[in-house]
Amino acid sequence: MSEFLQVHPSNPEDRIIKQVVNVLLAGGVIVYPTDSTYALGCHLGDKNALDRIRRIRQLGSKHNFTLVCKDLSSISSYAQVHNSAYRILKAYTPGPYTFILKATPEVPRRLQHPKRKTIGLRVPDNAVAQAILEKLGEPIMSTSLILPDDEEMLLDPYEMRSKIGKLVNLDLALKEMPLLGDIGIGHTRWATHGGVSTENAHPHVASGRVAIVHNGIIENHRTIRARLEAAGRQFSSDTDSEVLAHLFVEAFDAGLDPEVATLQVLGEIDGAYAFA
Repeated sequence: MSEFLQVHPSNPEDRIIKQVVNVLLAGGVIVYPTDSTYALGCHLGDKNALDRIRRIRQLGSKHNFTLVCKDLSSISSYAQVHNSAYRILKAYTPGPYTFILKATPEVPRRLQHPKRKTIGLRVPDNAVAQAILEKLGEPIMSTSLILPDDEEMLLDPYEMRSKIGKLVNLDLALKEMPLLGDIGIGHTRWATHGGVSTENAHPHVASGRVAIVHNGIIENHRTIRARLEAAGRQFSSDTDSEVLAHLFVEAFDAGLDPEVATLQVLGEIDGAYAFA
């Protein structure tokens, strides 16, 4: 599950930074601020997290990521820094610059330019990014947060939450609980009855056989629910929508085909609605 964390921009709270670092260490993907824009980041050695970032941004395998480092000493562990390069780095770090340098053996080959064996590195001048790097103790693999259909970078955290939301961890969830079948239904809406929770989210499934999404109101849902519960049907949400799924299961258990079952369900419910 994704989290939306609010942190002080100048004096980041240690407990929040610990949460972020724990996400990285557990194989998660984060969205975090730098001194130029927001970035997607993951743990240096985590190929699965790297692949998830590629899918979020729809990047090809040849896209080069940047190692975001805490300071010059960190850079020297991952890149060959000669005297002339060191003077430039010292003059322009921390700052919003990415430096392309020859990679050391510490850098995974998949992060290096395939021919030049180089790597992009930067040291951000941002308190939150620096706090994460300090607590993590190593660089973050990063790329700018630009979604596939957007021409500009996202700068508003609330817009990011709206556009990305749980997509950051969707790939991981699908690996843990792979979907079966070739057809799916989904629906995004606020619950009319019951709170905004995972249990009240659509689709609603009854007996593992009927899944339904619904918009509108079933005005007599309490009466129907009471009858169904008395008959042994078990509900998992507080919504009016779930009664539809159980009504269809009841009709199918009675041997009705889908068309006749639909007519029977429509004859029992009152309200203004649409469902699939």
